[in-house]
Amino acid sequence: MKLLQLHEYLRFLHAGIGRHQLSQRELDRCMSAAQEIWPDTGLLPWESAPRTVGYAWKSNDGRHVAGNITADRENCFLIVVLSEGHPSSYILFDIGAEYTQAEYICPSIGYQGPAEQDVILKSLPNLRDHQDPFAILEVGNGTYLQTRQYRNGTYQLVHQLVTTKFHYRALGEINVSEVCDAFISYAFGKKEWATDLTWELVEL
Repeated sequence: MKLLQLHEYLRFLHAGIGRHQLSQRELDRCMSAAQEIWPDTGLLPWESAPRTVGYAWKSNDGRHVAGNITADRENCFLIVVLSEGHPSSYILFDIGAEYTQAEYICPSIGYQGPAEQDVILKSLPNLRDHQDPFAILEVGNGTYLQTRQYRNGTYQLVHQLVTTKFHYRALGEINVSEVCDAFISYAFGKKEWATDLTWELVEL
């Protein structure tokens, strides 16, 4: 199965979905696929907790069905997508993090607290002038956006979904405008950060 990046999963949602009652066949296929890939997710072992489908949806065109299989904490799911009835892709997604106020951590200015636009925009351009030239936005256990500024003024930009098995790096030289836009988008629940940049999976 294909591991979906966030922007790829969002395409399903934006195309239109509705709540769905899985058939027994669909349920069996979702659970079997989830159990097969579970060891690669960085989650606790499959047997460590009851695994159930907490929610399911079907695309408006009828081609895709997805089951949200309960993970290690409330509102965190391994989402398995069936396309034309067969397991095709998956993503680990902390839905609870979508409704959590982002915390901004920036050692260079000694700040750790609620994400505020003026604080973010003032601090990001000058990270390289300090001993710890990084900043991070956290929205849940293991889910975050982080940047580090290099001496030449460019940035490394990474994000993670829940575990280190879902850790991504933005490609190319990231400039100050791009990193500021990404941080503001992420901090206030927007998704341009996921779609405006190209991300690659990084093995940690």
